[in-house]
Amino acid sequence: MKLVEGKNYFKNTGLLVPEILLPNDGVDLTKWACIACDQYTSSPEYWQRQYDFIGNAPSAAKLVLPEIFLDGSFSLAGERQKTTVQDRIDLINANMHKYLKDGTLSKSFTGLVYIERTLPGGKVRKGLLAALDLEEYDYRNGVEALIRPTEETVHERIPARLRVRANAPLELPHSIVLIDDLSNGIFSFLASRKNSAVQLYDFDLPENSGSVSGYGITDPDTITSVAAMLHDLRQDDSLYFVGDGNHSFAAAKAHWENLKRAGALMDHPARFILTEIESIHDPATELLPIHRVVFNCEFDKFIDQMKNYFNGATSFWREYDDAANVSDIELFLKENGSTLDYSVVVIVSGIRICCLYLDHHNYPFPVAAMTDFIDFMLPDNKVDYVHGTKEALDLTEGGFATAICLPKPSKREIFSIASSGKLLPRKTFSMGDAETKRFYVEARKIVSNEQ
Repeated sequence: MKLVEGKNYFKNTGLLVPEILLPNDGVDLTKWACIACDQYTSSPEYWQRQYDFIGNAPSAAKLVLPEIFLDGSFSLAGERQKTTVQDRIDLINANMHKYLKDGTLSKSFTGLVYIERTLPGGKVRKGLLAALDLEEYDYRNGVEALIRPTEETVHERIPARLRVRANAPLELPHSIVLIDDLSNGIFSFLASRKNSAVQLYDFDLPENSGSVSGYGITDPDTITSVAAMLHDLRQDDSLYFVGDGNHSFAAAKAHWENLKRAGALMDHPARFILTEIESIHDPATELLPIHRVVFNCEFDKFIDQMKNYFNGATSFWREYDDAANVSDIELFLKENGSTLDYSVVVIVSGIRICCLYLDHHNYPFPVAAMTDFIDFMLPDNKVDYVHGTKEALDLTEGGFATAICLPKPSKREIFSIASSGKLLPRKTFSMGDAETKRFYVEARKIVSNEQ
């Protein structure tokens, strides 16, 4: 892969025009597409349904490692019980080689991809698939870089992803990076060009997750214009902020650093990562809280610990003796989640509900307060980070777990913190509900032709 400045590589924006692989025309794309691997980590029934639906058909689900498999407690029906994480990684790598050899991934396209994702409910979220330069990415707190995370990186989550990538000939993207395009000018420009582009795919996603269309952008003038518009959005040394998939970025960076130490040339394909670029100001790009679900905790004791921890910083508590209702809690958080004086957090276990009001002077960012509380008071409890209020409440049925439901974060607040060089707590926000997350569709080779 030869890098040609101004043609397939734009150094001042870290943008590479990638060669993308897609399934052949005989592949059922609804079965091919797979939700991001970090979703439904406490919902084995979701993943069982997906693999049952896929059956023997080719699928991106056979090329990625869903995080539900990482702790070894979940196996698919019919699997041998002692299937290890390494067994799964070996099978993933074998499937990648198989799909390359048998023609499953025989469609090749060099260019950018303009994406329109129709979400459940009808909104259309716009994106641009491109490859970004990992030389320009740094996840360390306070370090200026063209590509930065929005949240803290959990180093313990990198090794498993790195093991998948280490011997993989392919990458499949679920990461999304955000740009501060207030006018959404880049995507208005791309939308105006889609009729002259080649439609690469258009299909329904599984599990009522909407649909997705992709349009290939190959015109050199269009690509150059996009790169110039991206450059105009640079803020000092920063341009892209990873909204989803930061640990995939971190693992890809670690893999690239390993290859460099082994003597890889600077034009090696693993120097880049395939990702989707979106505008944080797209009306269909919704930032939602990621709720915390704490397992194996008795509710009254949990509340007592929380009251003691937040003593003096709590405006007041309220407890309700009524079954938790998803729509009521979401409406309550929407109307009362944050004011000038306080933020409210809803704590639910089974049919019991409490509300904690946090003084903004002491706790200006409620997700940081909850993260610190759990780390300090409940270091040995299993904690899951859950996208969606319903999904969080479902896990508390029977009273064996407690959900901490957080208010919706502000787009502007999150972006202003990220662009200042600070990092938000891990798992602060989600780009939409679980079913609106990015699906794996496209692939790209990350090995050199000599390998």
